Amino acid sequence: MRKYEDTWVVDRTMFEYVNQGGCSCCGVTHTIMNLADFASKCSDWETDDENKEQFSPWPMFIHEEILTERARLRMAMKADMNKYKDFVETHMKGFIDWWSRLGENTKARIFQLPSEEVLSYFRIQTKVKGSYEILLCAILEQIRHFQETGYTDGRVAAELFFEKNLVHQRDSFVLDSQYIANEAGDKNFFEMLTILGGPKLLPVRTGTFKCEK
Repeated sequence: MRKYEDTWVVDRTMFEYVNQGGCSCCGVTHTIMNLADFASKCSDWETDDENKEQFSPWPMFIHEEILTERARLRMAMKADMNKYKDFVETHMKGFIDWWSRLGENTKARIFQLPSEEVLSYFRIQTKVKGSYEILLCAILEQIRHFQETGYTDGRVAAELFFEKNLVHQRDSFVLDSQYIANEAGDKNFFEMLTILGGPKLLPVRTGTFKCEK
């Protein structure tokens, strides 16, 4: 097993859950959502991912809690989609004009995102808890080392381009300097903002990309 690949994430989640004293009787209380309810809340969840999730090696109580919390997170994120859609429809032209006047140093500071702020968003804004919070911590660590895994997680070309230029430095996520300096980076950023407005939370995969792992 190579470190930071998906099998590492699964094992890391189990290890941290046990190490923190979690169990089915004394862990964080939650309302179990059955798989049918989960699927209805996450209609854009790909069939292959759904099938793999059902055969995850976690104990059933962890598996169900993760499904429930993931459904809650997706519902919260879907509720924000209209904000991005309204922004794009109302302000995008002015935003593009404003963005094009910014210097590279300013853009770099705007794009800089400390790792801890990502987890804080999930904890405060969407209130994830229990084993799913542990899983997100493991996934965040995986993303810090994403280049080592060889994975390509994006579903469409715009996501893959953004993903290729996303790097982790000094406990923060930043974008490559060439991305910030070139017009192609600006165009990709605007396209990513548009994608956040839907119509689906996760864009429909357009095909299998070269070197996809």
